[in-house]
Amino acid sequence: RSGSVKSIWVTPLHKHFRAILKNKQPAKAQVDLDESFVNLWGKVVMIISDVAQEFDAKWQKRKRVIDSLLLVFLIFRLVFSKNSQGYGTTI
Repeated sequence: RSGSVKSIWVTPLHKHFRAILKNKQPAKAQVDLDESFVNLWGKVVMIISDVAQEFDAKWQKRKRVIDSLLLVFLIFRLVFSKNSQGYGTTI
């Protein structure tokens, strides 16, 4: 046969393709959280909670489902969303 030799390239469609082909669960990345990091965010959560309760005591006439703490957490979700997602996707 005469003709040109052609190359065939195969690229994986999924980053865990080896585990999928072997019918195994993909390995999850281990997150190394040190104690100081966890303590820092624990303090941040306490401060945010205290400030939200103070604002609710000043401005709310009666208990609402949407309070200051929920609004702060929604803003955190919007600010720290990955891949510059839109508001609808993030919320």
